[in-house]
Amino acid sequence: MGVIHGLTNLGGSLLTAIVYNKNFSKNRTRATIAICYATFAFFQILTLVFLIDNSEVFYGLNMAFLIIGGLSFLITEKFVFSKIDREKYSKSFSVFLFLSGFLLVLNHAYLF
Repeated sequence: MGVIHGLTNLGGSLLTAIVYNKNFSKNRTRATIAICYATFAFFQILTLVFLIDNSEVFYGLNMAFLIIGGLSFLITEKFVFSKIDREKYSKSFSVFLFLSGFLLVLNHAYLF
């Protein structure tokens, strides 16, 4: 799945749905998805290393994204994730998966 995701950017939503249906604790669910997405990112970066000229990459912008991502994680961790129980997390995650799937279908219908 990591190779497919690295080449096509597909597979992430399916992974999230599969892990969510395992009924793990909220921490284990998040950790499992994070490890899998890190694997996906590794394959995507590896794919980009072989497919694009390294001189075309502007690393300053990439660092800005890294900082914004880190800050987003810390804020979300402190004010959202740590404050919700398993039931609220499960319901929120179900809504997120539904909306993600709906937007994918809508995007697919719009493109064709």
